[in-house]
Amino acid sequence: MSALEDYVATSDFEQFQSTVMTTLSVMAGTIEMNFYETTSEISDLNGDMNQQFEAIHGFIRMIASGIVIGESSSNIKLKLENDILYFFTGDEDSVSTENAIAYFSAGKLYVNTVEILTGMKIGPFAWMPESDNLNFKLTE
Repeated sequence: MSALEDYVATSDFEQFQSTVMTTLSVMAGTIEMNFYETTSEISDLNGDMNQQFEAIHGFIRMIASGIVIGESSSNIKLKLENDILYFFTGDEDSVSTENAIAYFSAGKLYVNTVEILTGMKIGPFAWMPESDNLNFKLTE
């Protein structure tokens, strides 16, 4: 089963074409949905024709151990198992709590490295930057 959608818009100096295709594959032990998007932009720059292509392949894969979601433009993938959600790179069959970038399990988030941009709150307490210092405060 597949669906194909074409979009073309033309102006005086630029032509833009985008193609989106979705495929659904059913194999022994696996159901996979693939999303392909190809964008082609043709423009006239000082009399020279310039054409650029961008292709993105996204997927949702249902395998025996769970559901995997990813995209070709990113190394990071997501895997949802019965009681754990992983963020990982590499092979989906070998992902575990030992090699995942981060994971949620039993209501807790486990992360190897955290970068907090503004502040962090834990219960009624917060770490807050103020005047080039980091302060720990009771917020309630």
